[in-house]
Amino acid sequence: MNLWRKIIIKLLARLTYKLYRLRTKNINYHSLSGKRASNPDYRINNFKDILFNVDSQKRENIAILKLLRSPHLWFLCNDTYSWVAVNIPLNLCGGNFKGDIDILIAMVIFPPREGTDVEKIYRLFEVKTTKINRNGVVKSLKSSKFGGTKKQLNKLIRAGSQQTFLLEIFVLEADYSLKFNQLPSFVTSFINKNISQIKKKREIFGYNCIFLEQQRGFDEEKMGIYHHPMCLKGAPIKEPKSPIKDIVERLEDYWEKEKEKYKKPTFITYCKKCKKLNIISMEDMAPKCGYCKRDIF
Repeated sequence: MNLWRKIIIKLLARLTYKLYRLRTKNINYHSLSGKRASNPDYRINNFKDILFNVDSQKRENIAILKLLRSPHLWFLCNDTYSWVAVNIPLNLCGGNFKGDIDILIAMVIFPPREGTDVEKIYRLFEVKTTKINRNGVVKSLKSSKFGGTKKQLNKLIRAGSQQTFLLEIFVLEADYSLKFNQLPSFVTSFINKNISQIKKKREIFGYNCIFLEQQRGFDEEKMGIYHHPMCLKGAPIKEPKSPIKDIVERLEDYWEKEKEKYKKPTFITYCKKCKKLNIISMEDMAPKCGYCKRDIF
């Protein structure tokens, strides 16, 4: 009887552990023991290049999280910011606009205008990712998609964005830098074509490009090769209008109430499962909602 009891307890323990691992599985995180993580051979042999190999929507989320943990964040905000928000719905405060704000940065202006203590500009970024493999072949890059991207940007502008940018993130496959020291000519011509279209039609959004590349032998979440970013066109600053003005005010209130609870760098995001705002550590590899405990991305 005691033998059967031991067998049943052991089986239940294994089943519980497997269910726990299944529940906590996340595209942004793979657990390694300290011994394995510190072993260069293990990191090289088990390298997955997650950023390059996942589907487009997951790749966009991973790229944004990696960007927040990189020096590129300071490039996007001119080295000063109060808070950052990611994946905020346009209907957070009601209204008929659908879709999300990929990145929203409350950028602090120094020195502030006379009569004001703190002055901020709220920059919005529409993020698009494109893959370039190690042989220089471009994946998922189509000129026809740029028209759809412009519609998304113009929707943000109609919704009352104060300053709007297209942020094009080029994901380079690992080992790309071992073969090439410059971008493929097709990518360069594509970027130049985008710039000429934006300037010719006098579009009122800016255009930035960032390049991310994973490196074998290094932690995939924390490390990587960060190529020099490019600001190809600036964007005018306008007076914010509703509904984005209402969203910004709500995020400001939320940040002021919650920021003292956190000492490490954080960002604001939104859980679509339980419909609540969250503050997440930028070091968190597998962000979970603080309320429903489910994966946010």
